Amino acid sequence: MFSTQWQLGASLTYWPPNWFCFNPVVAATGQYVHVAWDEWLEDGYMDDDVYYRRSTDHGQQWTELIQRITVDSDAQERPDLAVMNNEVHLVWQDNRVNPGPHVFYARSETDGAPGAWTHIGDLTGDATSAGSPALATTPDILHMVWSQFIGTKFEICYKRNAPF
Repeated sequence: MFSTQWQLGASLTYWPPNWFCFNPVVAATGQYVHVAWDEWLEDGYMDDDVYYRRSTDHGQQWTELIQRITVDSDAQERPDLAVMNNEVHLVWQDNRVNPGPHVFYARSETDGAPGAWTHIGDLTGDATSAGSPALATTPDILHMVWSQFIGTKFEICYKRNAPF
């Protein structure tokens, strides 16, 4: 049973006043806690990027390094995380494809260690507009849902990645 008392919060971002952080997500397994979010600089451009930070001791301390996962002049936003074994899976809504947005994916096979991200790319292919992805895991399957414009309306879509 969990306590009704929460510890004091700690800021995981430390940017100048004209940076804005949104859409945080968290996933944890073992002693690892993983956090991703999107942020943008108030400079008149839609240039959000996805950032990542982790704790290796149950959230007691956080790595100094904040990893910038996406680097593009178009908006990458609304990330989601899932963790399976030592793999961290990250999806986000990405506007670099026209027409967009699309859903992009990256993973780390080393618990989110710095520099260990593999960018797999666009998971929604020839979609006209796809976004707001969400991930979940079962022991051997990675599940993803997202919204996508099909025909004349937005629908909820599903796909999975399994080792068999």
